[in-house]
Amino acid sequence: MSGSGFLQSLIAFPKDTINGETVELLEPYMRMEDYNMETAKKVCSNVAGLLSWSTAMAFFYGINKEVLPLKASFI
Repeated sequence: MSGSGFLQSLIAFPKDTINGETVELLEPYMRMEDYNMETAKKVCSNVAGLLSWSTAMAFFYGINKEVLPLKASFI
């Protein structure tokens, strides 16, 4: 996280490559009592940003798994 290119790597992350296994591996963390924005903000704003990003990517996967087949049918 302290690397100069970390934020850029998150921005450029290939979202279409997220798969069910990745989301499944995140689930135990996302179910933890302290995995929430309020706690993350108390720890560090960078942690809160990463929590927000990881939650958004898991949500994106849920939507994208239905959209990708539709995209493929139009190509």
